[in-house]
Amino acid sequence: MPKFARIAYNSENWRAPTGEAARLETNTFCSANGFGYEEWLFRAEWAIDGRRYAFLQGVNDSYETLIKDNSPFDVVVYARRPDKAIQFIASISDVECISSTQAKDAVETFKRNGWFEQMKAEVNEVGGDTSHLDNPTFTTDILNIRYRPNSLQFFPAATFAAANDPIQRWTRYQLISGVPTKKPLTLPGAVTKDKSSPSFYWVNLGLSHKEVKEHSFLWAPAFGYKEDGSKVTNAGWDCLQKVRRGDVIFCHRKGEIIDVAVATSDAMASARPANRTFDAWKADGFRVDVKLEELETPIDVALFKETLIAVHNQACKPALFDRNGGTAQMYMVSLPLGAGALIMSHLGDIELQISDQSQRQKPSGGGPKKKGGTREVIAQARVGQGQFRADLISLWEGKCAITGLARNELLVASHIVPWSLSNDSEKVDPHNGLLLSPAIDKLFDRGYVTFGDDGSIVIKSTLISHAELQLLGLSPNARIPTPNADQRSYLKRHRQIYHFESDDEP
Repeated sequence: MPKFARIAYNSENWRAPTGEAARLETNTFCSANGFGYEEWLFRAEWAIDGRRYAFLQGVNDSYETLIKDNSPFDVVVYARRPDKAIQFIASISDVECISSTQAKDAVETFKRNGWFEQMKAEVNEVGGDTSHLDNPTFTTDILNIRYRPNSLQFFPAATFAAANDPIQRWTRYQLISGVPTKKPLTLPGAVTKDKSSPSFYWVNLGLSHKEVKEHSFLWAPAFGYKEDGSKVTNAGWDCLQKVRRGDVIFCHRKGEIIDVAVATSDAMASARPANRTFDAWKADGFRVDVKLEELETPIDVALFKETLIAVHNQACKPALFDRNGGTAQMYMVSLPLGAGALIMSHLGDIELQISDQSQRQKPSGGGPKKKGGTREVIAQARVGQGQFRADLISLWEGKCAITGLARNELLVASHIVPWSLSNDSEKVDPHNGLLLSPAIDKLFDRGYVTFGDDGSIVIKSTLISHAELQLLGLSPNARIPTPNADQRSYLKRHRQIYHFESDDEP
């Protein structure tokens, strides 16, 4: 069982002070000094002999016990957001509590490397008080732990404690290993939804595309500097830090998807590669190792661009296409699940290979594995054929779920949750499917329409008008037979994936 430690709120991923915690808190170190030492917790490039030296306030409260015990421990760090919700941020394994001598030596190394002066400059930037940094008696208040960067694992975005979780009662910055109640603390893995599907990213490759193919990794700087010397971050660079093993990355160059990469590592701190094409970037950055799948025939972005802009562009982080339809000049973009599924559907047979590679890379755990069909059955289900189609025809009595058309040769076996976003069991589950006529299938598959829990059609009127639907033979009052519980669950996910309903991370 890991320990739990609260850290000061920081909206910039705990790489430098933001001043937010000072404004949110009262009667704390942060409120008095304008910053917290934990706000550099994930500044991975500040490593000494392969370890990141950092600070946790909860460790200070248990310092003597931890030093005496002299054993590494695992810790889950969490923060209380401005809206009072408790958000789990990351887990760190094999954390070591360092002695005062080790802390003093580490601070001296920080000074020699210029990191200490940078800390002071960043405190000044947010209007904080640096006098505490200059007091030599507070060495262990600056650094009190160390960990290896590869032992750090971030939780998915929006991973929150349940409302009745005992951790809600703990407001102080303590290291918690238990609570005075029979109800245990809830591990973050138990309160987040199943993430059987990967996350999707888009990377714009310019001169670096040859090095990416040769060395099988992606790299981006952690930050840059303006002419006046102030630090600047970039949303496209920040995206790379969020990539996790098993995620899928579409490699774009000159209007085409030229490769598809599957991450074989989590993003990790890494110095700038010694390749000439990266020379213009700063030395500190992050790297993701990948397995590249080169496409024999590159995919023209024009094939899916119009739909992606209409349905998903606003949910891309940052936006993938600008207002003129041009590709954003960003290194990397985080894609919503529906956009990832849209591009995957244009890969042809290689989609199956990418899906297999992604599943092999995803860490085991997170719940029992669901049994699916054989590889052949799963592959046939991808294109709406085989046993999946036969089961759908049986379930829907050989009729289109909307029009009642009973011509099997004209009907499409359509997944509710896209094949690429389903686990092996869901890929072949007939309850994850609708039997539809081709035009309605296209509308549903692209996210122009969906269905409510009662079976009534829900139309995205910003994308298609009632008049256009009627030209396709579809009434605005159309409905499917009342869905059963399994179908309602799949339809809810469809509504989230295609932005009919809000969801933190569909």
